[in-house]
Amino acid sequence: MCALMLVSLVGCSNAGAPEGMQNAASENEAFYLFVPQAWTPNTSSGIASAYYSASVDRSNVSVTCTLPDEGYLSVKEYASYCITSLGKLLPEFAVVSEPAETKLGGAAALSFDYTANIDGTACKYRQIVAAYGDIFYVFTYTSTEECFDSHLSDIEMILSVFAFK
Repeated sequence: MCALMLVSLVGCSNAGAPEGMQNAASENEAFYLFVPQAWTPNTSSGIASAYYSASVDRSNVSVTCTLPDEGYLSVKEYASYCITSLGKLLPEFAVVSEPAETKLGGAAALSFDYTANIDGTACKYRQIVAAYGDIFYVFTYTSTEECFDSHLSDIEMILSVFAFK
């Protein structure tokens, strides 16, 4: 009986998750961030995120949100602001792909890739900026340059099932 109750509780925490995936967002988030079962949700950061491995391949995804300032009224303007800010913060920052139209959870979005050097490690990122309601959401995939392409099928799957509540 106890085992049955435990299975029920575990199942409820991922209610609605697509087959083979789990939700990495808290119940208080305005979205679902479904990630493959092989990824580990990171509940300690206070940000909806998950990582591939804690040791060798530390590739990860996260979703942050912010209320827009009056000066950032469009997704294009906010994406431009993000690129400018990242350029000031990250060593050896370089945009690899200019913002391109896409969707995030059905909302119009812009996607761009960039690289930076973090503590001597060449990293590559994909960011997707979307507006939903009156909030900007930023999905970020982070990896080393050498591992970046190896997770793109997972990233596409994560993005295909991302949903706003």
